[in-house]
Amino acid sequence: MSIAIFLTTDLKMGGGVERWTLNTVKGRPNDQKIIIISTDYADRARFSVVNQISQIDHEQKLNLIENKFNFLRRSKMLSFLLDNAIIPIMLTFFKRSYSKKLNLSGVEIVYLTKNQYWKLFKGKKIVGSNHTEFGNDGFISRLKAKLYRSGIIYRDISYFHVFPGREKIEKIIGTKAEVAVIPNGTTSRNCNKKTGDLTRFLFVGRLETIKGIQILLTAWTNIKREDCYLDIVGAGTLTEDSYLGLKNVNFRGIVSDEELNKIYCKSDVFIYPTLWDSFPNTIIEAMSAGCKIITSRFLKGAFGGSGNESFLTFVEPNTSCIIEEINKAADNLDETRKQGELTYEFFRKNYELAMVNEKFFNFLNKIRNE
Repeated sequence: MSIAIFLTTDLKMGGGVERWTLNTVKGRPNDQKIIIISTDYADRARFSVVNQISQIDHEQKLNLIENKFNFLRRSKMLSFLLDNAIIPIMLTFFKRSYSKKLNLSGVEIVYLTKNQYWKLFKGKKIVGSNHTEFGNDGFISRLKAKLYRSGIIYRDISYFHVFPGREKIEKIIGTKAEVAVIPNGTTSRNCNKKTGDLTRFLFVGRLETIKGIQILLTAWTNIKREDCYLDIVGAGTLTEDSYLGLKNVNFRGIVSDEELNKIYCKSDVFIYPTLWDSFPNTIIEAMSAGCKIITSRFLKGAFGGSGNESFLTFVEPNTSCIIEEINKAADNLDETRKQGELTYEFFRKNYELAMVNEKFFNFLNKIRNE
């Protein structure tokens, strides 16, 4: 069986979708052939993947005109406009040109990380996803799911991979498509026990307003204590110059995977007050390093559950709530580290990569046999 995974970016971008793709490729069964269809778009490349993923059997590149509009993704509203108006219009004009550049010989299944491009793969078994939409069970997500159910959008997508916490979306989509609910996964980082008197906080992500970095840094300006330290990993329009003078803050920029692993392992708390996300890989990565998690309330459905509240804290993404949680974690450092150990056990039960990949490829195998 050959599967093509379609991305609108370059793998070296290193964001959530790209890391999911790398993890999926690395964990494929021996008899699973994988083709990557991607672009050269990587405005904030985080790492190089040269010689890292020999498991990819073939890679094809598309030059998507609409990638020139990706600057709009700095705004939640403009990003919605790009996905639901500009891209569909562009595809109307360039679909034939894009399709001619694709070689899908031998491909049985196409997995989309961006559902809007389904028209390029007519005639194949198409798997849609919620990597970049259906981020929650909110009104807009339910509306799009109903439009799909009515045959107005994504008409040839017959299968969907969705992340946990979208029960309403799953129910609506499931009336037309076969749906598999599978989370992201990663490998354990096998960190040593955390020690020291400092409470070390960590943010990993794009340094853009939509990821909550400004909320976090504004909160940090009001933290008047010497026992807290914040590492910030990532790149974006926000620069270190924007917050010069902040105490105990280290802007690390883009780092290698090896360096990122070290940073995760010495961090006590992963703090991520994002304004929009689907199922952030960075939260799974932080869990694999035994970090307590503080993130936005709307992600509770994806990660939360009965008994998990002590080590997975979901709050409103605003300055006052973040200040309160920072102080609470630092005032109770021993308890915070115990919660981190519970987080790691939760990760082992739910997000270990081998287990997640087995579920994913079993789903693809079921599709192939239908």
